[in-house]
Amino acid sequence: MTTPKKPQVPVRRALPPEAAPRPQVSRGATIQPVLKVRALRAGYYNHKRRREGDVFVLRHEKDFGTWMEWTDPAVRTKITGAQAALTAATGTIAAEKAGLVPRRPIEGDQYELSPEKDPDNLPEVDPNIDPSALSPLDGGQD
Repeated sequence: MTTPKKPQVPVRRALPPEAAPRPQVSRGATIQPVLKVRALRAGYYNHKRRREGDVFVLRHEKDFGTWMEWTDPAVRTKITGAQAALTAATGTIAAEKAGLVPRRPIEGDQYELSPEKDPDNLPEVDPNIDPSALSPLDGGQD
């Protein structure tokens, strides 16, 4: 038995660049300048979250916000995605907990280091104490 052949479906191919239709531009059209900005803090523009340091293009000059600063049009556009921001935040939090970097104060956060946690007020270590004699639970204090 032979299997019946499937009918051939015509395939649409893209036109070569010289045959592609070109958009019509009116003779009186002016070229709009590129309006690039950098986000100074988190904000929203064009229904998208823009994070601190992102560089993006504004549609209109009137869209400029207080959380933006003008940049040179030659600066590359940079948009931080949600996963990249989450990964960076997680890494920062882990480094702060491990004590590798100092804790950044959160906006509106009011705190002072207690004297026992302040790295500038650490007690002097007695070089004559044997570390093996210290208890890990109470710090060796009786």
